[in-house]
Amino acid sequence: MKRRLKILSVFLSTFLAAGLFTGCGNAADLPDADMLFREAMTNANALSSCDATYQSTLEITFEGEKISFTSENTVTYAASPFILKSFQTSDLAGASGQTETYTAAEDDGIWVYANSGDGWTRTLAGELDTTPMTQIDILRLIPQVAAQKMIRTEDTGGQKAYKLELTLKSEVLRSAIENIVTSTGIGEGSATIVDTLLATAPELYGYAYISAEDGQFLQFDVDGAEALNTILSHIDGMDASIKVNKYVLSGSLSSLNQAEAPVLPDEAKNGETISAVG
Repeated sequence: MKRRLKILSVFLSTFLAAGLFTGCGNAADLPDADMLFREAMTNANALSSCDATYQSTLEITFEGEKISFTSENTVTYAASPFILKSFQTSDLAGASGQTETYTAAEDDGIWVYANSGDGWTRTLAGELDTTPMTQIDILRLIPQVAAQKMIRTEDTGGQKAYKLELTLKSEVLRSAIENIVTSTGIGEGSATIVDTLLATAPELYGYAYISAEDGQFLQFDVDGAEALNTILSHIDGMDASIKVNKYVLSGSLSSLNQAEAPVLPDEAKNGETISAVG
């Protein structure tokens, strides 16, 4: 009996040791997070075309009343000749709307064609950075990344991807804080309330998923509810009760270098010309 237990003990020790060494081997096989992220940035800004999505949801409770802000955008991007099609829907504290937009390079410059339901307008945009990291919503998150750490590999949308934890700058929370300040009236009359609140932000984290096949960004996810509640807890003398129930940002990219370029509709071309403000 003792001999059987001893054999079993040796077997288990060997099994666990093998498992530990296998795990370490897998971790060692993962690429360096900093290098992977830099390469993905280069790849993203060199995209010839893609489809992309972006979603932002903020839900708060103010004095017992629930207030929500949601925004969704789907885009198709083509680099040369440059054209970007965007369809955005939003519901900001009950005020809903949708806008279809084309931004396109033409012989006399870059024009923006927009329709929010009352007909097309066209505006000459002047100088415009047409690179993907400027034009695609979710990629504009990249400059707000302060650090990245490798987590593991995962399947994302049927693709093997590296999952990275991101440490994000507080600027990511600006639009959410602006919406909270505007809808609740806190800091009324203060021109610096948003910047003051941002200065108290704790560390904010998110995730990026990078294709293991071609090193392209596939998806980003950020949950900022806890960070926003921490910021609000720093407001001295606030009588009102504000709780952030949800604040998430997410986006994905697909059809990388394979998306069909958008075609500007004739009705947009014939839209009313409006001079750019300023």
